[in-house]
Amino acid sequence: MKQNIMGKLKSLPTFIKRNIIAIVVAVIIGRFGYCIIDDHFDVTNKVAKLMGYFFVFLFIVMMSYVYLHRAGIKDRLHKLYLFVGVIVGTMFLIMIPIFCVPDEIFHFKDAYHVSNEMLGIHDPDEDTLTMRECDTKMKMNKTEYGNPIVYAKYIRSIFSGIVSHETDLVVTDTGKNYGQDYLYVIPALGLTLARLFHLGSTQMFLLGRFFNLLFFVACMSYAIKKTPVGKLGFFGIGLLPIVLQQAASLSYDVMINALAIVTVAVSLALLDEESASKMKIRDYVVYTLAIGFLIPTKGHAYMLFALLPIWILLKNWWKMRKDGLAKVFAKGSLCRKLVFVLVGIIAINVIVVLVQKAIGSSGPAATIFAPHIIEWCDQEGYYVDVLMENPDLRFQIIYKTFAIYFDEYWAETFGNALGWMNIEVPPTLIYIWFLLMAVLFMKRKQEKMLTTGWDKVILCLIFVLTVGFVLAGMLFGWTPMVYNYVLGAQGRYFIPVLALPLLLMRTAKIEIDEEYDGDLCFWSLALTALIVIFVFVSHDVKL
Repeated sequence: MKQNIMGKLKSLPTFIKRNIIAIVVAVIIGRFGYCIIDDHFDVTNKVAKLMGYFFVFLFIVMMSYVYLHRAGIKDRLHKLYLFVGVIVGTMFLIMIPIFCVPDEIFHFKDAYHVSNEMLGIHDPDEDTLTMRECDTKMKMNKTEYGNPIVYAKYIRSIFSGIVSHETDLVVTDTGKNYGQDYLYVIPALGLTLARLFHLGSTQMFLLGRFFNLLFFVACMSYAIKKTPVGKLGFFGIGLLPIVLQQAASLSYDVMINALAIVTVAVSLALLDEESASKMKIRDYVVYTLAIGFLIPTKGHAYMLFALLPIWILLKNWWKMRKDGLAKVFAKGSLCRKLVFVLVGIIAINVIVVLVQKAIGSSGPAATIFAPHIIEWCDQEGYYVDVLMENPDLRFQIIYKTFAIYFDEYWAETFGNALGWMNIEVPPTLIYIWFLLMAVLFMKRKQEKMLTTGWDKVILCLIFVLTVGFVLAGMLFGWTPMVYNYVLGAQGRYFIPVLALPLLLMRTAKIEIDEEYDGDLCFWSLALTALIVIFVFVSHDVKL
């Protein structure tokens, strides 16, 4: 045994030489994190300081594990994301205070309404919401956490008042906002569980966030497992700061982003004959549900994702057209399965439309085709006839919107502004993330090119038109006619289509060996660690 120990000690210098870069990076991040957290939080904020130290320690552990097990990491990447996604997502869940994710106060109310339905509590009408007495006292001011002392009090509140005794129900004068209840089923499960166990308001809120996070991480892991190409790219998307912030919130963006990512990943698998042959019935069910429930969201802005199964069906039919329709649509064939997928998607959307009509929701058509007033400014908004009669205005709106906001859209999509756009991540880290994402999506030598020719045309069409639909939604629903550019659009609205341009950048002329995948995972975690440190100590910003 003594000889064995001596042998390991003798090999230690060799180990250090081979891994010197990783060791230095881990030490720098550890030291940097310790110093900046120690300098930011004084002795009165011990809980926040200890939590910051613990976050840094967890990153060093994760980075060490990834680096030491980097060989063949591609085959284990979906399992690794389950581990990393939950840990880093929980950091964002805690770091970003309650109600400090955009529009989270409205999402909270809608999720609470769904929770009431689960508990058999029926609100008197749509303009009211029945809540526990303690929940009515939650502070919903997004600006109060700008002070580090107030932020430290929030951190301490997570571990105090765990059990609430103010559980009497109170009817408040606030009602539903967005109207699509299925988008809030997952966080509502967390709220409901917390209410059943009489947890405090803060703990209830965070548990709702945690259920959303688990759902997103599970979907992302599934997507990484199913896609035959770009696994590391999807892993990188799952670590983007804006993606993790939204995933660890009560926002319906969690559901939208998760469904879109699953749709793209499974579509890539169906484009590959080998991967498609391994698909099981449950995978087609997941595919159908993902597209079916994605289409009605955000005023049908993401409806063109339905082109993916249509394109795959047409492509396979064209390839087998000489064999006759009987063989093309034979039992067990891909074309037959995709027909059932499309029928399922149509059925889901018909049901959603019927339910919305039953509850009195007017849908986006009410603001697109008819004159209407924009509520936030009490001024008349755009509608189709105005744009059809003014072709010059159409061009003006498109040009000025991208001229003014393109840089913001690009940077926000990669997470340079978190919270209510008041937590700024250093631009240098965002530029590095963009370059790293391009590398993560590059073709590996052992991978098929998969998306070529018309595949890329379809992906480009979906990306460009979906961006246009998102902006059109904000033009008709949020922009008064006194402006000749679109107001209100944010980079996070483009997360569902983020994988598409990155897949379009793939080319057979630039390839990376798979042996570097482990190193790229390591650097992704190192970059994420720096961003988490900056976000954690950013709560002294002036709002």
